[in-house]
Amino acid sequence: MTFLVWGLLLVIMSNCSFTKKATAHKPETTGTPAHTPGRVYNPKSGQWEPANPSNSKVDTAILAELPLPAPVTDETFEDLRPESKLKDRYQVSLLLPLQSQDVSAGSEKISPVTEKFVQYLVGFEQGIKKLEREGIYLDAKVFDTENSQTEMDQILEDPDFKQTDLILGPYRRNMVESMANYAKDHELPMITPWTSFSQYGVDNPYYILSKPGYQTHCQFIMDDIATRYPNAQIFLVYREGEEYFKNFFGDESKYISFVVHDETMDLQNTFPDSVVTAGIPNVFIIPHFRFAESERRFVYAMLRKIGIIPPDYQVTTYILPQMKSLAETDYDLFNTSNIYILETGLVRNTSTDYQALKRYFQSEYNTFVSEDALEAYDQIVFAGRMLKKYGNQFQFYLDTETYSDPVYMQFAFKPVYPVSQSKSAEQAAVEKIQYYENQHFELIQLKDFRFVRVPD
Repeated sequence: MTFLVWGLLLVIMSNCSFTKKATAHKPETTGTPAHTPGRVYNPKSGQWEPANPSNSKVDTAILAELPLPAPVTDETFEDLRPESKLKDRYQVSLLLPLQSQDVSAGSEKISPVTEKFVQYLVGFEQGIKKLEREGIYLDAKVFDTENSQTEMDQILEDPDFKQTDLILGPYRRNMVESMANYAKDHELPMITPWTSFSQYGVDNPYYILSKPGYQTHCQFIMDDIATRYPNAQIFLVYREGEEYFKNFFGDESKYISFVVHDETMDLQNTFPDSVVTAGIPNVFIIPHFRFAESERRFVYAMLRKIGIIPPDYQVTTYILPQMKSLAETDYDLFNTSNIYILETGLVRNTSTDYQALKRYFQSEYNTFVSEDALEAYDQIVFAGRMLKKYGNQFQFYLDTETYSDPVYMQFAFKPVYPVSQSKSAEQAAVEKIQYYENQHFELIQLKDFRFVRVPD
């Protein structure tokens, strides 16, 4: 699959140019009327009048009634933001487990994992070109981590890497941890395209989660149910021994634990239809998120059991994005049931950029553009615009920005503070930011055999 090699070379060999700095214009100001000797300005009439004792003496009573100036407050969040250096060009380092030693010209045996990251790489390269058309030029450096901590350590010592202004990646959990520490020590923004482990963001405002963490997923589900189905009967589904799931869903009085003791493969002895109530919405939450086959098999079996409950019972099920691919196993089940999938992206079929990417992959590589490529495109385009606008400490401005033209991902970044941090302190305590997290979700479902947004 030779397109994999070319996708890699296109990014590594791409050339970058300088950008022009934006010129800040001072706002226009209005002046006061010119003073005329022997005359005073009467604000009531809006006219200059001859001075006389009645209009030229100081009215102390009126002055005494004027409000005192507001007290000078402590420094605000804006005052405490670290200085962000604006540059003519920025270097971006992308770390991927390409295992380039296995990617040889003419090879037809490339693992699905490697293909996933090459798709990401080509999408990244196309995003760089999009930025060039906007007058934003980035020096892209691609580093192959090869799933090796030794290789990772060598990258950290590479002179080219040490010139970076922004880090994307890496993929492996242990590598993310060491890179997060490096980003914090060197005050470099680091975007994690795949990992959403928040534990590496301890007092680390340079650690940026492109995808929300698990706790944020759970909170969104509960909030969405409260808005969409305020009178619903809610069931949190988990197997015996998985009570830890309850830690993520808040007040236990708001839901009923549906504990599955059944160990049969297709849950023959589990009957969700026995707990639902007619006349009110019944909502099941299946909170499993691991890619392990045992978890996927359990979620699929549970969805099938819920799927046979008669429609009169108004049943809806929420699942997490890791289980989205189960739709490929049983399109009919997903197409006929109210199965809501929490996702971080949704293909914007009408986007001109999406259509261009689709044609590019078909014409250049005779393959379909994947969600991995679309994610890469959105992530680097958004990050490039932030670098251009705010400089190399752009993360401190992320919560003020939106992304207007996604092909797949939307962004709503928020600073995350310690649980005990008061809201008033949040506004000034930059040093208390734990990490930044994209908290945008798309709630989607399969209808007519394609994924669409669930109506509000």
